Order: sequence, then structure tokens, then C-alpha cells
Amino acid sequence: MKKFTIIALLIAAIGLIGPKIIGSDANTNINEAVAAINEAPGYQATVVSVESGWFSTSAKVSVGLDPAIFGDMSSNPEVAAIFEDFSITINVNAQHGPFLSLNGLGVGLLALKAEVDESMLRDKLTYSVDQRLYSLAMDVSLFGSVGYADKVEGFTVIGMDGISFSGWTGKGSMSSSHLDYKGQMGSLAMDLGVAAFEINSMSLVMDVDDSWASMMTDPFYDSTFEFNIGSLIIGSSTGQSGTVTIDNIVMDGVSEQSDDGQLLDVDFNYSVGKITTPQFTAEDLVVKTELLNLEKGFIIAMQEVSANPLALEEMASEFESKLLPQLQVSPAFNITEMSGTVGDGGFSGKMLTKVAGVNGLPANIEDPGFWVSKVVVDSKFEVEKAMALFVAEVSLNNQFKNNPAISGQMTDTEVEALAGQQASTMVDMLSQQGMVAVNAEGNLEIVFTMKDGQAVLNGNPMPLPF
Repeated sequence: MKKFTIIALLIAAIGLIGPKIIGSDANTNINEAVAAINEAPGYQATVVSVESGWFSTSAKVSVGLDPAIFGDMSSNPEVAAIFEDFSITINVNAQHGPFLSLNGLGVGLLALKAEVDESMLRDKLTYSVDQRLYSLAMDVSLFGSVGYADKVEGFTVIGMDGISFSGWTGKGSMSSSHLDYKGQMGSLAMDLGVAAFEINSMSLVMDVDDSWASMMTDPFYDSTFEFNIGSLIIGSSTGQSGTVTIDNIVMDGVSEQSDDGQLLDVDFNYSVGKITTPQFTAEDLVVKTELLNLEKGFIIAMQEVSANPLALEEMASEFESKLLPQLQVSPAFNITEMSGTVGDGGFSGKMLTKVAGVNGLPANIEDPGFWVSKVVVDSKFEVEKAMALFVAEVSLNNQFKNNPAISGQMTDTEVEALAGQQASTMVDMLSQQGMVAVNAEGNLEIVFTMKDGQAVLNGNPMPLPF
């Protein structure tokens, strides 16, 4: 019986003392989160107030934007004034474990809810009166794992009935070394009369081998992501210009650090299932790219410049000192695949562009001769004859219809017939000029290489202007 009493007292003590210890950690985490936001370029955050009790903590955090990230806005003083004073108040409520009810009944170290102020943008947007425009719910388990879910409420724009957003929901988990997230949106529509677009079924999946706080300041980490759009419809309410529909848009990528964490390789892949326009249809479009050997010091310097364009001249000397280490590791942009079908024909290609052999910078950083001597290009593109003729015909048709001297004297049918007649002549002329070559299959090829300042186009030396 005595042992049972001791155990019961220990459990009671943990139940009472634990929340206070967890509350102290909650305060620390709020301050650390604010510090991480401030270290990220372009943001300004402050803790307005904190109230901490035995079982709960509440805080108000103000987050604003640094107007410098928008560059010189002197020509738009009204817009500049909005961003200069713009800030978001985030109300944070935390419940200390082990017994939690803030985000639903459970057991854990901490439950947290962060919401923007209830009045945020209500003078400009219409959304549910009992909801916040943005909210985040987070739960920390007894073992320290973190699960979270966020939500952007659906809205319409006051005075602009053609703009509507269905809302965004997401969820994920995080730790000191990992972050994952999945989110989705139903639709976003904007009809401004002269132009309109609609996005349907958007989703994002992200997986990062790093912490959230580290990501805010360190651009190098191993990650994967995939971004999908079911359809994008572009047109106008009048319908006079026709409608463009793009289906099954997918962007995905991978970033991978070197062993010492100083270099990063990034893959970006793009694909489109189908593009339908009044003039043509394109299908199965694919572009796969690589950015190789990005150097950490240079990328951080680029972030700082982008966050404060007004200070570019002041940072010029430091920027150049960061540029040399980047060039010395031979950065490269590689299109490993480019393919698809347009009209009745297809195309394919690849291109590698890299900088090699840089040991120092020239006195004049803008010297084109220096850059040409250090750039290496190896590219090849192939276009089926049917596609080449189709593209030439569409291009000529648009040119003729926009030329009053021709369109004023001919009907649309006659203009289209003229474009069809001259398309073959245009393609043959490019071949005769050496701009394209014809391979054994009868398809058109462009093969371009450059090394040591010497350019070769389709097997023939190509003079450069410097």
C-alpha cells in the first residue's frame, strides 16, 4: 500500500510540476521562433506580450515585412506606405501537458494553436465570421514528436465578385532534423473582365531533412517536393480571345548537399499533360533540369541582395568576393531532357551549360570575352519536320494577321493559306543558312557547342561578336 501511495504521489507531482516545466519550454520556443523569423531575409518579428501560467501560455507576436525587399517604390508611394506599416498579429495559445484538450483530447507535452487576429483583412475580404483567415494547430507527443495542421480560410474579395478562393488545408510533422508537409487547395478564380484565370486542384508535398528554424536561415538541406495543378484555365469573360487550358501541371524537385554541406545540387522537373489553345494543342511536355555545384556563401549572399535590393551597390564588393568561390567549383545548368508534341510532330533536346577553369576574376567583371572563354555549352535539339512546319505556319499566320498591309487586303482564310504556303519556304531557308540541319530521318536538328571561346553550330565554326 505504501509503494502504491508513493507512486501515486510521484504521478501527481509530475502532473503538477510537468506543466510548469513545459510552459517554460513553450516560452523559449516562442522566442526562438521569433528569432528565426528575424534571421530570415525580408521579415521582422517581435514578441508583443507573453502571459505564462502553470497550465497554459498565451502570447501575441507581430510579424511584418521589410519594405526593402520590394526595391525602390518611390514611384508608388501609396503602395510603399501599405507595406511600410503592414504587419500581422499572431495570437499564440499553448496548453501544457501531460493532459491536453486544446486541439482535441489527448496526452502529450504541449498543444499549441496560433491564429492571426480575427479582424485581419476583413475590410478587404469576406470569409466566415467564426473563423480566422489563417490558423495553425500543433501537438507535441510525450516522446517529443510534433504533428501540425494549418488552414487558410476560403474568401471572396469585397467589391470584386470575380475573385474567389476555396481555402487551403495542410498537415505534417517535424523534429529537430526533419520536416514534412502535405497541403491542398480546391480552386482559385480571378475574373477581371479583360482577363480571367482559374486554378483547380492544387497540392503540395514536401519532405525536408532539416528543422524549420534551420531552414529559415540556411538555404542548404536535403529535400524533395512535388507541386501539382489539376488544371489552369486562362481567358476572358468576353471570350473574344479564346480560352487556353493547361491540364496536369507537375513540378517536382530534389536538393542534395555535398558531404561537407558547402555545395548543393538541385533537380527541377516540369511536365504538362496537355495545353489546348484556339491555335494549337500540345501534349506530354517535359523539361528536366539540374543546377549543379551551388556554393553556400554565394547563395546566402544572393539571398541578402534579393532581400535588400536598395543596398546592392554597398554590397557589390562583398558580392564579388563571394562570386569567385562559386565559379571555381564549376557551377552548371543542365537540361537533361526536353520533349513533347506540338501539333502533328514532336521535339526533343538537351543542353549542358557550365563555367569551367576560373582561377580569378577579371579587372572588368563585365568583360564578355572573359565569360565566353570560361563557358562550356553542349546542346542538341531535334524537331520533327511536321512540327517545324506547323510552328512556322502559326508564326507566319499571326504575323500576317497583325500586318494591316496584308490582313487589310485578304480574308482570314486567304491569310491562313498564304502562311501555309510560305511555312515550307521559311524552314528551307533556315536550313540553307545553316541555322538548322536535316538528319537522316528528315527531322531538323540544331547542334551547338562552345568551349575555350570557340562556338560551333551544326558542325560549322560560328563567329562571335567578341
